[in-house]
Amino acid sequence: YVSSKEMEFWQDTQLTDVLEREAGMTVIQSGAKGTLTSLFTRGTNSDHTAFFIDGRRLNSGFGNQFDLENLQVSGLQSVQVLKGAASVQYGSSNIGGVIDLRTRSGFESDGLEVSVQGEVGSNNSFSGGFGLSYAEDNWALRVSGSGLTTENERANDDYEAVHQLHRVDYRVSESLQFEWLSLFTKSDKELPGNRFAPTLQDEQENTSWLLSPGLRYSADAFELHTFYSRSSNKLEIDQPALDNEIVVESDELNLQADFEVSDALLLTSGFLYRNDEADNESLGYHNHFEQFGLFGQALWQVTEMLELRGGLRWDAFSDAGEKTTGSIEAVYSVSDSGLSLFAKLGTAYAPPSASDIAYDVDSKTTPLQPEDSVSYEAGLRQVALEGALSTTLVAFRNEIDEMLAYNPLNFDAYNVAKAKTQGVEFQCDYAFGQKTDLHFGYTYLEAVDSDGRLTRRPRHSVNISARHRLAENLSLGISGLASIDRMDIDPVTYATIKGKDYFVANLVADWDVTPQWSLYARVENLFDKYHEPVAGYPALGRAGYLGARYRF
Repeated sequence: YVSSKEMEFWQDTQLTDVLEREAGMTVIQSGAKGTLTSLFTRGTNSDHTAFFIDGRRLNSGFGNQFDLENLQVSGLQSVQVLKGAASVQYGSSNIGGVIDLRTRSGFESDGLEVSVQGEVGSNNSFSGGFGLSYAEDNWALRVSGSGLTTENERANDDYEAVHQLHRVDYRVSESLQFEWLSLFTKSDKELPGNRFAPTLQDEQENTSWLLSPGLRYSADAFELHTFYSRSSNKLEIDQPALDNEIVVESDELNLQADFEVSDALLLTSGFLYRNDEADNESLGYHNHFEQFGLFGQALWQVTEMLELRGGLRWDAFSDAGEKTTGSIEAVYSVSDSGLSLFAKLGTAYAPPSASDIAYDVDSKTTPLQPEDSVSYEAGLRQVALEGALSTTLVAFRNEIDEMLAYNPLNFDAYNVAKAKTQGVEFQCDYAFGQKTDLHFGYTYLEAVDSDGRLTRRPRHSVNISARHRLAENLSLGISGLASIDRMDIDPVTYATIKGKDYFVANLVADWDVTPQWSLYARVENLFDKYHEPVAGYPALGRAGYLGARYRF
């Protein structure tokens, strides 16, 4: 769970800023701001993590991989991260986990609340944002927006993006509430190519939107939430030799019911219907995919110390048959010790995406198979020193059958017989007095398939951060990320090569000048370390930013 206050202090503008501080999450950006970004959750593929906003699945586009580089965090109340198989409640394509973005209701505001902010920085960067929240007795409104423009460092590398988020809540009665959620993002990105083969004219435009009305009904021991969402993801590529338009439009109907049988037992059930229409202009490809799913889940507080959770889900896919998935987990709290033990077993399922099918060169002889996985995890959490010290240790393992991969020479999609990701995550948080907070995170990962190690997944990852309050209204923070021992792909020969280790540090400062005004500043890549998270695509050097925000 990452709160909006934490995101504000670390001056997160994009979701990638949030996720790269989390143990077990590897964020790989192919160059500077706005370039293609992949997320490897516990070493699983970049399309194995699904993204939701208030329970609505975000449109993942043609490749079943959401445009992570374009999603800004303006207007979010929190980012919630679930690692490991998550198919029971969230559906397919969650082998790695789920990122659920939560918005803030206007009912949580105190009358009218308005905030504005602006920022300038290196590489001719300018950004700004606003938020407005208002509530009456039976209705509430929350609107936010942000924008960014930067030239980055290389030729033909400009990036512009805008983001809007809207939420309306209306209380029809004490038990019934109507909600409306809409999201809009648009970006324009020049494509500089890799440093061995630069491009000076290529560019792309990406537009995504979601519209979703919903209803909530609450009684003493019963709650029902249902919504419909309509979304679109359009990618327009402009190249001298080829223009292409790729569009995926989706309709989803979702219902979830929670029934509190007793103080110790909560039952949840629901269903999902989803339809995706995919078009790729240059390939002359059009296809539609349907999914219907049913699930049930139980949370049982067996004793004060033992909690059990379990669930089953059945899905029918128009292109991948039927599948039943499940999960079971246990949490045991050792009385009065601050120690909790937990374990989980889960299965997950992912049918081939539109991109997989479109680029399957030998589809008639060896048609693609769905991916199937089993994941295990066990760990402990210890809270000590009256809550000042918290440590977590987790061992995990994912076994994936028929994992999908690509041949970079001909872009052919194919199934790998077996793949495995396993490792250990360790996190420690310590509040040193009232002024200093320290964080240390470490992940050890082995990610392999039948061809060898999976690329761009570091064997060792380290996340560190420290925050110090110099005064009641002035704070400084420093964070660092180390990526050690990873394999990559040569951008010229496409051979597997050894990637170079790197360590990047960021520095932030926040000063509340008055209760309304605050100033902030940050330095990214503090030590100006040259590094290429993706071989041939250099990240930005040292860059500084200065901003101000006003609330009333």
